[in-house]
Amino acid sequence: IAEKSPEKAFLGVEVHAAGVGKLLSEIERRGLTNVRIVQADVVDVLSSMIPNESLSGVHIFFPDPWPKKRHHKRRLFTEAFAHELYRKLKHGGYIYLVTDIDDYAQEMLRVGAATEGLINPKGGFSERLAFRPDTAFEKKAHADGRPVREILFKKL
Repeated sequence: IAEKSPEKAFLGVEVHAAGVGKLLSEIERRGLTNVRIVQADVVDVLSSMIPNESLSGVHIFFPDPWPKKRHHKRRLFTEAFAHELYRKLKHGGYIYLVTDIDDYAQEMLRVGAATEGLINPKGGFSERLAFRPDTAFEKKAHADGRPVREILFKKL
């Protein structure tokens, strides 16, 4: 995405060192200068490093689904997180969510709809946005026969 939009600045947040290393290698291989990486929990980064009304968009592609019911409380896209994202978005900013876990997709729709100031322009699932690349998680989902769900929310 950063490669196709060199005029935009991107911040990647990843908690796992292996993911950060892979991303840094890819940034170097492609010669990108518009990407910065933070190795930390995104909840902490949002609350302590990102000013309110400073983000044009947030991409959350295939977050950990925590499939066991007793672990659902660990899922990233919660009411509190959605509210924090709302605070960090500029007017007209967006949240773009992608998952292959159907109950998580339904939960994302519910959480976003319940977040004051966010709208779902499609009223449900969105079509895939043209700039989104294929991911390894997506390829695995298709191989396993799971549909990929795209969800878009915008800040009023």
